[in-house]
This record gives sequence, C-alpha cells and structure tokens, in this order.
Amino acid sequence: MWKKTVLVLFLGISLAHSQIQVRGGELASNNQQLYGRYEVRMRTAQGEGILSTFFTYENDGWKTGTGNPWREIDIEVLGRYTDRFQTNLITGTADSKTTSEYFPTVGANPADGYHTYAIEWTPDYISFLFDGQVERRTNAGDPKGQVEACRGIPQSYRFNMWANAITGWVGTFNPGILPRYQFVNWIKYYSYSEQSKTFTLAWTDDFNTLDNSRWYKGTHTIEDFTQFHASNILVKDGTLILALTDMQGTGLNNINVPPDHAVGAVLRPLMPAFTTPLAVSVKGRSVTCAVNLDKAGKAVFKLINPNGRVVDSESNILGAGSHTIELGKGIAPGLYLLHAGINQREEILPVTIPGK
Repeated sequence: MWKKTVLVLFLGISLAHSQIQVRGGELASNNQQLYGRYEVRMRTAQGEGILSTFFTYENDGWKTGTGNPWREIDIEVLGRYTDRFQTNLITGTADSKTTSEYFPTVGANPADGYHTYAIEWTPDYISFLFDGQVERRTNAGDPKGQVEACRGIPQSYRFNMWANAITGWVGTFNPGILPRYQFVNWIKYYSYSEQSKTFTLAWTDDFNTLDNSRWYKGTHTIEDFTQFHASNILVKDGTLILALTDMQGTGLNNINVPPDHAVGAVLRPLMPAFTTPLAVSVKGRSVTCAVNLDKAGKAVFKLINPNGRVVDSESNILGAGSHTIELGKGIAPGLYLLHAGINQREEILPVTIPGK
C-alpha cells in the first residue's frame, strides 16, 4: 500500500497529476501481529482510479536508507474492474522492493455486494481467498523467496481507500464520480500455531463502535494524490465506512449503508444440520445455542438482522460432545434469523429478542 512510486518505475508510467486531489480514509491497527488468518467482509467501490484495500504491513518499512525490512501482504480491489482484484507480496527494503502482483478473476463484481476476503499468513505459505475459495497460494521456496522473507517479522493490519494517477494501473481518475465508499461489515483474526499448524479464532470486530484500543485513523498522504483524513473514517449501522471525497469532505453526511444481503441464503431450504436437535434459548439480549455432537466438525453460528447484516457470528472446530454458544450479547430487540450449521449443513431458525 506504500509502494506505488516504485510501481511507476517498473511500468514506465508518468503521473498525470502531482498535487493532492482527494481525501481518503485509512484505518490501521495499533499493534503488529505475527502470522494468522484475516477474514474481512467488505463491499468495495466502483470507479476508475480508485482502490479499496485490506493489507498487512511492517510499520517501519517506509524508512529509506536504513535497511529496515519492507514487508506487505496486499488485497487491493481496483475500481476499474468488475471481475477481479489484485493480490501482492512486497519484500525487500524501501530502497529496493520485490513485488509479485497477481490478479485472480472471480465470478462476481466485488462492488456489487459484500464479499469475504481472506489472507492466510504462515511460515510455510501465504494464501489469498475470495468467498471461501483459494485464489492464490505462494509456498515457501518460491523463486523470489517472499514467504521466507516474511518469517518472524510482525505486521500491522490496515484498511484504506484512496485514488492515484497511475493510469496504466488503476485507470483514469474522474473526480466527478465522488464520493465513493468502501463498506466493511466485520473483520476476524485467527491466530496461528506453528506446532499444530492450525488457526484459532482470536477476535472479531463487528464495528458496532470504533475500538480505539485496536485502531487509529491515518492522516498521511500517499502518492502526492490522496490525503488520508480522520473524518473520512466513520462507523454507522454496525459498518465501517472508508470514504473517498473531494478536499472539502463532501458526502460524509447521511451515508446510506447497503445491507449485506449475500450473507447466508435466507431462502435456503430449512433442514436439520445436527443429528440431535439444536436447543435455542433467549435470555435478556443474547441467544444461547446448545448442541450435542456425535463427532467433530466445523460449526458456524450466525445471527442476521432483517436487513441481511450479520450482527454476530462464531465459527470454530468443535469436538464430539456438548457445546454452548452465545450470540448477540446486548443486541437490539427485534426479529433475527439464526443460521446454525456444521460441516456445510445448515438450519435456519427465527429468533425474537424481546424489548424491555
């Protein structure tokens, strides 16, 4: 996300502008983490010249003349395309970068709805996924040595939305399309065990509020074209919004957050997912699911509101035996759909959270 100047040199493309043109938004983590799986549910923006992104980055990589390692793992959704997104690994230093851009073609327009993007980063491989499908996997021993180069160096995790003038890469930016928005329903982080080579869910951020203990808002510039501005990061209706606007910030008020209709198929046939009946109870402002499994499996539980947005979810490998899962602690009164399933079988039940 910080390497576009070197990309200009690689492509031999000159910039059409050399002054700040727009305001964008960047949300970055306060800490750095080593390895793991990041899942991000987001809806990106359409339009030439603009990018909606999620990526990891070693915070001191930008310092030239120091030999500090530049380490970056990128998901970059270019608004010029309707059927693909860009993945990239960047290693080396600020003075000498190694990149490996790849554009997987997917069976959907990323800007037409919410999609789940994922990065799996381990000492042995780095993978990129789109809606559960692996679109790229780079294994240790790759010709550029990038998986090995990322070993042992923690990275922060970031979202940003911005524009630039590298027309051969992102297309020709037209300020008349502003404002544009990137919407993020949730992010999940799974820690990685080098011993068992497994991922375990560590935390979820549903963006019901902005957690200042986890995040900060970027305020720097990028490529002499976009000024990241704190006001261009908002949280509304349980959704993170990154806004791309003119320099006056036009379009930051009364933003309509599109519902996440694609999360779960509400009209999916209702069928038992568990061999023993699922017991569901409501206590206060939370939903409790009790299930007894005769064998281990990957279980998924989701609460979805009438607008199609996932308000809470749990996903984990459960062993045989009894388990209790609590969802939606403190959610608003109303009707919800509970999606509960194991090993790709799912049942859907209506759940009502009573008012006071």
